Amino acid sequence: MESQKYKAKIAGTDTEAIGYIIEMREYLGKGAYGSGTDYHICITEKSMKGGPYGTYKVDQESIELYN
Repeated sequence: MESQKYKAKIAGTDTEAIGYIIEMREYLGKGAYGSGTDYHICITEKSMKGGPYGTYKVDQESIELYN
């Protein structure tokens, strides 16, 4: 099984990156989560050679499937 790659713009920049999308919600404690959702992209050497490796917050509207 292969993980699906996505292309997205790193929040606050003009940098487009290719990687794996992570959906994150604020944990309030005692099994409760906040209503807001952020999307992050995890960039690895496998997903984007020479890329800015790491995990970055992305603009949700810029997320596209990458083939």
